[in-house]
Amino acid sequence: MGCKNKNGEFGEMKLDVTKPTKLAEISNAVLIGGGESLYIVDSNGTPIMGGLASSGQLGVGGLSSDVYTLSGKSNVVRTDGQIASNVLSMTSSVGGVHSAYADSDGYVWAFGKNDKGQIANQDVTSDFTTASMVGSDLIITLDSNEILVKKNQESKRIGMTAHQGFNLYEDEQPVNVSTTYRVLDSDIASVDGYGQVSAESTGKTYVEISARGDDNAEKRMYVHIISLPDDTEVKAENADEEYIAYPQISAGDNFILALRANGDLYAWGDNTYGQLGLGLGRVGSIDMKPQKLNVTKTVTEITTGADGEDVVTSREVPVKFTKIAAGPDFAMAIDVDGNLYTWGQKQ
Repeated sequence: MGCKNKNGEFGEMKLDVTKPTKLAEISNAVLIGGGESLYIVDSNGTPIMGGLASSGQLGVGGLSSDVYTLSGKSNVVRTDGQIASNVLSMTSSVGGVHSAYADSDGYVWAFGKNDKGQIANQDVTSDFTTASMVGSDLIITLDSNEILVKKNQESKRIGMTAHQGFNLYEDEQPVNVSTTYRVLDSDIASVDGYGQVSAESTGKTYVEISARGDDNAEKRMYVHIISLPDDTEVKAENADEEYIAYPQISAGDNFILALRANGDLYAWGDNTYGQLGLGLGRVGSIDMKPQKLNVTKTVTEITTGADGEDVVTSREVPVKFTKIAAGPDFAMAIDVDGNLYTWGQKQ
């Protein structure tokens, strides 16, 4: 390994390293280089780091001007005191001083300098010396915003999941919440304490849901209830989500780009040059929560009309991606059809 070594990224040697030099014995490792740091993810998925920790970018649990050598095999520490492990993907900014990794459960953890919201959901004035879970707010997700019921058939349960943390695999990861239900028009439908909805007569109404998590913050949602005549056919709802991409994260100078398994893109941090990909109206902002990129393409369909003539229709559909890369102030992604997209500062 040969390169500049001003902060000890390459071990205990104090001079720049001009030829490949053995530092440590680590088998089946993945290497990730940052501006003032270097990470190795070993065969067990444990990140080992070396370099400077002046902004918390090594995740060692403190700000320090000391140099950490790779041969010391220091570990990244999470905010809950656990050692980072089972790393699925890891990234470190080359120009900035922040890093992030995704664990095997799909959760993203970030640490280091946070002056542009790179750590997500946190105070932008604070550096983070341990790995903090991205998107730690409690979020309630409903299985469906609408439920169809019939008077003389079985009741249907309001499906919902409470989750914390931005996840590259799933929208829902269960956590415990206290939930109450209230139907707005009891002549149309009824609901019990477990969210089971029964039809009382034909019509439409809503069920109000109140959920509280461990932080005791109340979140309210509404489900549209449609009570149908018994002879009405009801189509199946909610197809399973397809996994089309390997979950990835990539760090720019002051922002992070994430690719979920379903092909959706998310970004957060500094958007001075539009590097978050959120459109012209958001240029210059700082986003401290993962923001979904709205990228669409036009699909043209040809069908046969009642008169036998071709009918051409066009519609916008979401673009799904398979690979990502973040530069200093720009980003790139490749979609499922092999098309390259890029945005941010013009280089």
